[in-house]
Amino acid sequence: MTSKYHAVRTSYGGRLYDSKLEARFAQILDIARCAEDPAQRVVWVAEKVKFTFPWGDSHKPDFIVGKADGSVCFIEVKGYKTRDGEKNRRILEYFLGHAITVWRG
Repeated sequence: MTSKYHAVRTSYGGRLYDSKLEARFAQILDIARCAEDPAQRVVWVAEKVKFTFPWGDSHKPDFIVGKADGSVCFIEVKGYKTRDGEKNRRILEYFLGHAITVWRG
């Protein structure tokens, strides 16, 4: 099945991702679990955590990644840049007080 952006839902590691690009990024995160550098080593990953804005709209970053050095990264995997996606990302960055990295493969 494809989305309106022609993304193909893809399975990796027993999970179903919204696109091949998301599945590829999940694979990269698995590899990063073995990194020697604590700033690069992934220790935990949360996927599609929903954040609801005060007026009721919501946004789900694709991945929230915890690293061995204690840092946390918010990541969105995108094949296309859209106005709504950019707007929601910026609003969430404002409320979190934290940048969201956009990974385009």
